[in-house]
Amino acid sequence: MPFKQVKIKGLILEKTAESLEFQKAWEKSRNEYELLHEVCRIRREMSLTQKQLAEISNSSQQEISRLEKKEHSPALKTICRIVNSMGYELVLQKKCSASDEMCKGTANRN
Repeated sequence: MPFKQVKIKGLILEKTAESLEFQKAWEKSRNEYELLHEVCRIRREMSLTQKQLAEISNSSQQEISRLEKKEHSPALKTICRIVNSMGYELVLQKKCSASDEMCKGTANRN
């Protein structure tokens, strides 16, 4: 049986519009989802296989696969180890509101 292609961003927008409960749950997990998506994007951009990333990050290929499938919430220590092995680092950034004067000059950078 062939897999059905799903456009996840559209599905999330649809579900958040339909359900306040889903919207609250999504807001709680959105940062983690986006971080894991970015790790996967960078791996592909670097033309690394999951196995190669596993080798350079002292992980298993299965761990990388589970991370990319978002099947579990990896420990921060695990994410840092993988990100560092690709030559990146995690940076905390203050959330900006529309009225935040300090962020107005940086709003278009993100």
